[in-house]
Amino acid sequence: MSTTGICANTAVSSASANKLPANGERIDFVIVNTDVVVVYLGLGQTPTATAYHVALSPCTVAHDGKGGTFSSDSWKGDVYAIVASTGGHVSITEIV
Repeated sequence: MSTTGICANTAVSSASANKLPANGERIDFVIVNTDVVVVYLGLGQTPTATAYHVALSPCTVAHDGKGGTFSSDSWKGDVYAIVASTGGHVSITEIV
């Protein structure tokens, strides 16, 4: 049986922060950019705007559903996020 975490719109700032802690029980996760700035993800390490694993495209207008999406059914480690300028937001769903 799997369970899904609560949907939340999480703030991302210009200071890298862990947005999804490591979880050995994780089956899958999805991160969606819901704001108008690019969000950079680091898998297991702190990203910067020039050194990152994944760049999530921005929405045209906040929460328009056009932001970049990243999902993985194999990564069980920490996921960090940062933006280069003003703050942004992401929606994160984890399935365990």
